[in-house]
Amino acid sequence: MHNEDDIINKLYVNFEKKFFVFLSFFMIILCIVLTVQYHLFFVAIERMNHVKNEYYHYIDMVKNSMHDENIHEVVQEDGLEELSEILIFDELNREDSNDSDTIIPTDISMQDLEEELLDEQQEDPHIFQFISLEDEQQIKNLRKKTREVISAHKQSQKKTYEQNQLVKEKLSSKKINTVKTSLDFSFQWPLELHNFWISSLFGARKKANGDPGFHYGIDLAALKGTPVKAAAAGQVIQAQYLPGYGNNILIQHSTYYRTRYAHLDKINVTVGQKVVQGQKIGAVGDSGSVRKSGTDASHLHFEIYHNGTHVNPLRYLFS
Repeated sequence: MHNEDDIINKLYVNFEKKFFVFLSFFMIILCIVLTVQYHLFFVAIERMNHVKNEYYHYIDMVKNSMHDENIHEVVQEDGLEELSEILIFDELNREDSNDSDTIIPTDISMQDLEEELLDEQQEDPHIFQFISLEDEQQIKNLRKKTREVISAHKQSQKKTYEQNQLVKEKLSSKKINTVKTSLDFSFQWPLELHNFWISSLFGARKKANGDPGFHYGIDLAALKGTPVKAAAAGQVIQAQYLPGYGNNILIQHSTYYRTRYAHLDKINVTVGQKVVQGQKIGAVGDSGSVRKSGTDASHLHFEIYHNGTHVNPLRYLFS
């Protein structure tokens, strides 16, 4: 029993020693890290102070330059430019009178003096330099990138605005054309209103296989054998079976308008025959390629062409 107690006590003492060593080591590392962080923080504060002093210095320079420009403009307005130059150069000569080698002529212009000062500043990059050259270069690059981004954004906004204006003009012209075309010809429904319902509209829709497609007419679901009437007076230019359309009729109404009646069960007219508005020309059926969602897929596929282009029939049928 005594041996076991001694072993336990030794283990406990060894654990305390190891734990104390580990804790001491951890505290030392923590102190080192805090010291480094404090040093970096102090360096950052000093750097910010330099930047602040530089900022104030440039602000003072801008204010002084603006003040000098205002004074110069006033002197020019009063016709005393020569007098101001003489006074300025006299003041400079008095400041540099201790240097015998320095001679400032009084017959040079103010513009020449400004150019010389700019040349001196460009030759000596350390004038008014409170931050490192690398940081200054980074600031210049950042300003350049910012100007490029702003310029690109403005050009993009201008281009977008011009495109929107073009779209608005096109839409307004299309609206005007729609109003004109919807009034220059009259159509009636090819089926009696109480005999059908609209099962598919004009516009984009998916194909039977799920691919995107476009429906170039309207589908009027009705019972098989329902009479189909001519939407307007005209001449039959097609009356036959076509793949996809099935039994179909195409009527030329004027120089600009045609109508098509597809998926018919029967065709009651022939090519070249003239028809009047409301005349029976066929019967509703399900010939050709049709979608069958129930027991009967019979419907009339009705299209209107204007100048050879498909248009939405509802715009004309409701006008």
